[in-house]
Amino acid sequence: IKMIEDQGVNMATTGASQGSAAAKKGKTDPRDPDFVIKYEKSNFSKGDQEGGVAEFYQLISVAIGMVAFLTRQKWACWVALFFYYTSSINARSDARLQHILTGISIVLIAFVNIYMTP
Repeated sequence: IKMIEDQGVNMATTGASQGSAAAKKGKTDPRDPDFVIKYEKSNFSKGDQEGGVAEFYQLISVAIGMVAFLTRQKWACWVALFFYYTSSINARSDARLQHILTGISIVLIAFVNIYMTP
């Protein structure tokens, strides 16, 4: 019985020393208010800041504009124009001119191909 009690005391002292070592390493309770990350709306709007929606609409505009150009479908040309306007409205102010000109040129070429050629 004495041996079992000695082992219990020995385990208790090693547990206490491990606890103090953990405190020295800086491990604390994760529920501590210092570890709480405050909610910021800007964290969730980073995708919109990068112009994700506007670029997606521009990609759709170019793709449907090419469909309108190749198949001479009038509805596709108007849908491409709609998506181009939507992308230009949602674009960032520092959007590249190349992206803007690519979208409108595909749509204009499709309109010319459909309405002005025999």
